[in-house]
Amino acid sequence: MPINIRIKGQADTDEYKAGQELKALFEKSIPQEIEGEITIVSNVTLFGQDVKDIDLVVFGNIGQGFRRKLKFRPNSEEKFTEKNVFFSNFCFTIELKKHSLKDIHIGAMNNILVTYNGKKHDVTYQSEKQKYSLHRYLKNIDEVKKYVFVTNFIWLKNVTSKELLELTNKGEHNILPKKFGLDWLLMLLLSQSKPFEHTQAAHPYWGFHSWKKDEIEFNNLEKAFDLFENIKKNVGSISRAHFERMSKRILKDQKFAEAILDSSDKGGKFVIIQGKAGTGKTVKLLNIACDLCLNHGKRCLILTYNFTLVADIRRTLTLAHIPDGVGRESVRIMTLFKFFIELFEGFGIHTGIDVLDDKEFFDNYESYCKTLAEFIKENKKPNVEIEEIMKQNHQLVNWDYIMIDEAQDWNPFEVEILYSIFGPSKIVISQAPDQKVRASNNPKWVKPKWRIDKEYVQTNEKKSFRQKANLVNFVNQFALKFGQSWELEPNENFVGGKVIITSNYNMELHNDLYSDCKKNGNKAYEMLFLVAPSKIVSDGEKEIKFKRKEQDENFITKTIKQRHCSIVDEFKSIDFWDGTNKE
Repeated sequence: MPINIRIKGQADTDEYKAGQELKALFEKSIPQEIEGEITIVSNVTLFGQDVKDIDLVVFGNIGQGFRRKLKFRPNSEEKFTEKNVFFSNFCFTIELKKHSLKDIHIGAMNNILVTYNGKKHDVTYQSEKQKYSLHRYLKNIDEVKKYVFVTNFIWLKNVTSKELLELTNKGEHNILPKKFGLDWLLMLLLSQSKPFEHTQAAHPYWGFHSWKKDEIEFNNLEKAFDLFENIKKNVGSISRAHFERMSKRILKDQKFAEAILDSSDKGGKFVIIQGKAGTGKTVKLLNIACDLCLNHGKRCLILTYNFTLVADIRRTLTLAHIPDGVGRESVRIMTLFKFFIELFEGFGIHTGIDVLDDKEFFDNYESYCKTLAEFIKENKKPNVEIEEIMKQNHQLVNWDYIMIDEAQDWNPFEVEILYSIFGPSKIVISQAPDQKVRASNNPKWVKPKWRIDKEYVQTNEKKSFRQKANLVNFVNQFALKFGQSWELEPNENFVGGKVIITSNYNMELHNDLYSDCKKNGNKAYEMLFLVAPSKIVSDGEKEIKFKRKEQDENFITKTIKQRHCSIVDEFKSIDFWDGTNKE
């Protein structure tokens, strides 16, 4: 019985068609008498991962294994050898690129760069991130929860094998040309993961596997890739409304549309979205980013302080099928500190190895910002691209637009760094001056000589897009009673809203609210509990070990203060996800 090869995914996509080519290659090259299974999954979404989109994931389990005579370089050896290698199973990712040869370049680190919107993007970096995302995903998902060694390839669909050899100067790489044979693919696989020699066997041989035999059931691997579709089918109405909104053309007929999309020599204007809490500033930023991505082919990065917001928006972007790839239109979100930490490393200001303690890092954070701002000012010349003065992490500076949430809390050096890299016309900020958290900061987003509607445009959001009308009216009356400067316009489309004041949240009240939640088509996920500091319980300290990067060899040891929310203890029958618990 020949090997069983299946393709899963959206049939009308380039990725699926590439999967069909792989299927034909396996069928042609693997002997008919070999038994086993190979699954090719196209347009993969790794739910919950930093890099979530993978063009192709391929995994196979070959019963008794199959043998190929291949050239490879054994561990700790410089010379290549040619031996029979037995493959029992494998797992790899493929990043597809349809760029022509003129738009493909080799970087200083022998990395593959492709040109998109006039900027070079690091495909090698993206491919490596995909590999580690898949590794983490399989290690953590209930269906697998085992170690799977993942290899990664880049498939240049419009580059011949001859052109590829010239491009790479015949050096080692992980690149597939337009047409290739199974031996080419397997030799690239062995260049990443060396085969091991079984010297104890009666007849010594070389073998390769991505996971230990009989440790993982093959159908569980397949189930792991069905998770995304299952989650999407079961989202509640609030979540569905959020991600369906992502595809709307918000830039049409808006005050700031012309400023953002200006294609003149001046290249647009700086845009400020200003308003009080709950007026939809963050959602508007997100919608602008998605519109620029889906309808204008742009790459947008959203920066925020809010870790919880990053998780929630990442979930929304995933469910809305907003791409996050390299060398194409995309939207990504990350925390401000993650962005600047990687910038510091990229420009050689400091590395994770230099500063292992979070307190030490944050104590010196402003000093790092000042040093980086001065470094860029000194080294960035009119005829020098910003990437040329960086050592690594070049992907951080290749965005078409930057969206800033809670811009009122940035420090002046952070602002200066962004202006020097991207320019004001490629930055859109949302801010609420009365919501400052980093009270000592006074960011100068608007320069002294700038004129409104000339160098920048500003909207003043007054209508509530977070709370229903009754809640807005309640808060307005509360603020008036206690002399607070606060007034929002109720949104006539958000009818209803209820305020319950109680000193005793109990199971009866909880069940009533949960029943209402389900009755309105929502899920448990959409019930959010904001808790007072008095509800946070200290659990002492715990020593943890972790790696800053997946590929790091050494672990870092750190002591964290443990805590949890007492509501979890009070209502043991409710399956809470405790966001106050750092673990």
